[in-house]
Amino acid sequence: MPTQTALDIRDGHSADLEFLYHLEHQAFAPIFRSSKASLKHSVLSLKQRVRIAYQPGSDTCMGSLVQIVYKNTIRIYSVAVLPSHQTLGVGRALIQDTLAYAKAKHYPRVILEADAANERLIRWYASFGFSVLKTVPH
Repeated sequence: MPTQTALDIRDGHSADLEFLYHLEHQAFAPIFRSSKASLKHSVLSLKQRVRIAYQPGSDTCMGSLVQIVYKNTIRIYSVAVLPSHQTLGVGRALIQDTLAYAKAKHYPRVILEADAANERLIRWYASFGFSVLKTVPH
């Protein structure tokens, strides 16, 4: 099993838009990709948080997580890691960062949506304590 890589996590900003757009194309099938306009909205929105995982000292971006912040809930909208950094703990660190933020800010719920057919992904989310509440047909 690969070892976890050293990383830090910071808020995303406008300078990250090209990385985020590239990441969308590396991590998601076309039907699931966010547009440049949607990514820009996420970065600039007061109701969304974009978190960027990067290598300390080099600022090499490895992955991102987009949260939508509601009154009592944080919704994980998107988690993506560059293929070259997958299995190194980057996605896990981004999820843990979100859960720690939710706890610190007293959000009672963190929710997400995932493809129910992707059993590996469902197991990965379950490792954080998430469970299937509802299945929505395609």
